[in-house]
Amino acid sequence: MSAELVERSFAFVRPAIEAVFETGITGRRHLAIVVTAVEAITGWRRTSGAAFEDSCYLVTSLGDLSVSPWPNMEIALKKAEISARTGVPTGQLPPSYILEGDTVFHGSAVLGGIVVACAGLDPRHDEMFSWWIASAVSAQAQIDFTVALEAKPAASFWNTRG
Repeated sequence: MSAELVERSFAFVRPAIEAVFETGITGRRHLAIVVTAVEAITGWRRTSGAAFEDSCYLVTSLGDLSVSPWPNMEIALKKAEISARTGVPTGQLPPSYILEGDTVFHGSAVLGGIVVACAGLDPRHDEMFSWWIASAVSAQAQIDFTVALEAKPAASFWNTRG
């Protein structure tokens, strides 16, 4: 996984998210978006002293987050951190996993180790868009891997994307 792959994947679904905003169904039109991965992929640990944001492949927003009374980027980062730490989408997280300082809002997705969290809308819409983005990243990663393997037909079972 790389920032470039995540950015290409997000560019694929961004127009669909913006089209949903245009319908007015979500009520609001600002969304914080964070894409990272579970700790096993990023290597980030809560105890490492490194900022969680440094382990993220994409930290961006749609719309104007300043019109919201809530710190949506901080909430999205916290949702992503929780899911990266636990490997569980926040909507499915048992209360026993919540640590001091965690957000109680849900709105993240975990798909094959890919973690996406959104904040700014109703948590159900945050979660829906998180799944859309996670699915796009997963599909693009699979496509890229297949293309890399096809480019090296002599490759065996070793990762040759290098």
